[in-house]
Amino acid sequence: MASYRIFCFGDSNTAGFYNGGQRFEPYADALGAALQQLGTQCIVTHSGLNGLTAQEMFAKAHDPVVTDSCGHVHKGLVLHLGDHPDLVLIMAGTNDIARGAGAEQILERVTSLHNACHQHGVRTIALAPPTVSRQPERGVRDHFKHLLHAWARGNPNVVAFLDVEEVVPRNNSGFWESDGIHLAPAGSRELGMKLAPVVAVQLPGASNNFTIKSGLKQVMGSQAEPWLPHLAPVPPISPPSMPSLARWASGLACQTITLNATPHTR
Repeated sequence: MASYRIFCFGDSNTAGFYNGGQRFEPYADALGAALQQLGTQCIVTHSGLNGLTAQEMFAKAHDPVVTDSCGHVHKGLVLHLGDHPDLVLIMAGTNDIARGAGAEQILERVTSLHNACHQHGVRTIALAPPTVSRQPERGVRDHFKHLLHAWARGNPNVVAFLDVEEVVPRNNSGFWESDGIHLAPAGSRELGMKLAPVVAVQLPGASNNFTIKSGLKQVMGSQAEPWLPHLAPVPPISPPSMPSLARWASGLACQTITLNATPHTR
């Protein structure tokens, strides 16, 4: 079975920053483990540029050395595309909000990152990033989220949109660090697990995978039909046999997930 390359790109929440930057647990680790559980062969990598805005990420997209605010050294986004990922997940904009950028500005910056991937023939998933609860940051973030969602729905190269603050609920304090911005380790694991079926459905053979089609139907209901048009109704997942996937399905049942395009072939 072929292995597919999934690349997660963004800022400190992609890096898995927690405990004030003393430790890191990226959601990419949980995503890779969950994809394996779903029966897909994927190599999941990540680059989380701590402290960088989307504007800075785009400006440094071709740079061979990008040093973030924690002193970690990365390479620019476009250089990662040379590894030929099959799909890129982008979560950026938190630091733009913190530095006072407006929603329209942030949309332009974040979509530039997506477009860089699309120009290299790589499709993307758009993740609306978190921010603090206070104003004006909260209002800017929510406006940006709606703008990004609308843009993603109209772009066939963006295969899905998810709001991280819906996927990883704020009302579970164990999912979030006390600063209100960063995911706690449990939150990063939750995000990775819940993203797995959304990623997996993009890969060849997904429509024939019982576990994936069951999960999508539980999560998306009638919205799954354009993706899996020839499948008969399937029974729910049995919690004893697939406990974590069942928890994923129930947890996402009311979340905002938009899937745009047809699954990937290669």
